[in-house]
Amino acid sequence: MPIGSPTGSAGMVKRQGAGGAGGGEMWGIVVMIAVACAPSGTKDPPVDEPERSGDTGEPPPEGCAPDPGQALLDVAMRPGPRTNQLEVTLELARPSPTALLCTASDDPLERHLVESEAIETSHTLRIDGLLPQTTYTCAVAPTCPVLVGPPTTLSFETGGWPGAIPRASVEVDPKLGFTGAWTLMNKPILNGETWLVVYDDAGIPRWWHEVAPNLFDVEVLYHPEDHSVVWGGGFSPEGRARVVHLWDGETYSADLPGWESTEYHHDAKRLADGRILTLEVQPNLFGVSYWDGFRIVLHDPDTQRIEFSTDSQRYVNEGLLRVAGGWLDADPYHANWLDWRQTPRGPELYVSLCFEHQLIAIDGDNGDVLWQLGAGRGWTVLDEAGDPLPESALPQCQHGVEVDGDRFLLYDNGQDRGYSQAVEWEIDGIDHTAQRSWAWSEPGWSEAFLGDVDYLKGGRVLITEARFGSLFGQSEIVEVDRDTGRVASRMSFSANEGAYRAERYGGCEMFRSARHCPELAQRIVELEPALRGG
Repeated sequence: MPIGSPTGSAGMVKRQGAGGAGGGEMWGIVVMIAVACAPSGTKDPPVDEPERSGDTGEPPPEGCAPDPGQALLDVAMRPGPRTNQLEVTLELARPSPTALLCTASDDPLERHLVESEAIETSHTLRIDGLLPQTTYTCAVAPTCPVLVGPPTTLSFETGGWPGAIPRASVEVDPKLGFTGAWTLMNKPILNGETWLVVYDDAGIPRWWHEVAPNLFDVEVLYHPEDHSVVWGGGFSPEGRARVVHLWDGETYSADLPGWESTEYHHDAKRLADGRILTLEVQPNLFGVSYWDGFRIVLHDPDTQRIEFSTDSQRYVNEGLLRVAGGWLDADPYHANWLDWRQTPRGPELYVSLCFEHQLIAIDGDNGDVLWQLGAGRGWTVLDEAGDPLPESALPQCQHGVEVDGDRFLLYDNGQDRGYSQAVEWEIDGIDHTAQRSWAWSEPGWSEAFLGDVDYLKGGRVLITEARFGSLFGQSEIVEVDRDTGRVASRMSFSANEGAYRAERYGGCEMFRSARHCPELAQRIVELEPALRGG
């Protein structure tokens, strides 16, 4: 019986979104409604009338009170690169911060707010992550000082998402709720297309980006500091690490020397200091044996300098990794995940070797192997109570590892066990002790080659029960409450839609949606006088 099976998910309710039901049009419809307090489309004053500069000869009022000298001289809008993105540019008579609030016409809770804090007369405001196939009414106004009259009002209709991208079905336990708001994942489509997609908590795509075709095993992570995702993998030169801004598109490609002939696979990460970590296929040779190993590279994207690298050939030569056993053993290690962490002991690199059923730790200064977690490596294996476990309890191929100090949360595929599980181990690499601190599975869950797992806030865990698609079953993203083992939410895709990894982000982390971010909803209340007009 799998450990930590759920006590049930009764009471799950299907979450319905307010957006369109499917792919729809590729481009939105844009309309402007003139309710401005200044002429639109031109800054030239009418003949024989004084120029409307807003200058009344009086100084601006103190604080943020209505200012008779403030005016919106020009407002224009255009759709962004995606059909649910909007850009508004405006010119003010007097310098001021500005705000843009867009509200869905059929759902007053679907509100998006962006601000420009610059005290200037010219502003550009961008909103992304709008609900597809929805009409929004948008108010734009200076916020300090505010207008005497009403703000300018715009109307914008978003288009649909690309037809190849599926909508997800979402069920939520109303007692436990849905943690976070935005689920980022790669969506390999059976026709060969590969998309990076952000889904909301109703399973509706809010952002998408197509990458090179036929890239399945891709890692993609969001970075709020520059509103970008970093992705890489796919067993192709086209899978070299890229940075993609959610509005501007690709801003960096890791075109290091030799990239054209390098297979990048499974993973790419940008560290907190900006350096990028990548995983490559590297041929290994020992005697007459020849097979695929791995190479790990850490480089600085600003200087293009490689600051650290290591490879499996070194560890074969040192006797730490085995020699491949023939043509049926062409990929003996199958490195499929890596991460770099600063620890009290110094920088450490962690690598998952799926086919070896090993997780290894490497010194980030000199490349020495610090420990290898796996059967036959001399580990003391303990359960949650500190009682002995057999070595067969250790991971049997793992994916999507999460590191928190000496705790390692793994998606354990269980290749020789008959079922998959999410499991957390506390690892003491000095004493070679591995103690299981938590495990969870559910009936029917067994996937030998794919998957992901992540820590969420509030004692939740996100498990990507990935499938190749078609005959291999249905991919699901399952949120589990650690204390009870109950399923809080389940995002499901049809059986012909593949998946690999997924990440969940909080409501305030990615898009400026007041429905998903209470702090933003409160900010709208604070800005109400400015958005209403004096």
